[in-house]
Amino acid sequence: MSHKLVGKASPLRADFKLRGYHGPVTVYGAQNLIYYQRVYSYNPVEKKSIASWNKDYLVIADRESDPFCIDLTLEKSPVYFALHGMGKWEFSEAFGDFMDFMKHITV
Repeated sequence: MSHKLVGKASPLRADFKLRGYHGPVTVYGAQNLIYYQRVYSYNPVEKKSIASWNKDYLVIADRESDPFCIDLTLEKSPVYFALHGMGKWEFSEAFGDFMDFMKHITV
């Protein structure tokens, strides 16, 4: 297998889209994690940070722009989910942990 192909397919560089959990889910590669934190925590219309955004959350994936997050302050964080476009972020627990999340979205 080509080293170029392996480099491009690495989870460090590539996002991947899966069919599970009520629609397509895009899991972010490490290269895009910082970008997506800004996408969800900043309002470009008002040009300011979103007050209801939990700064301890790391966005790891989305389902059609609705984010999945983990809480970086917890050793074994649940995976949280929220709908975008609702006026403020209201996350609820969707999965017990990251492995549970992965099991459900890869079905």
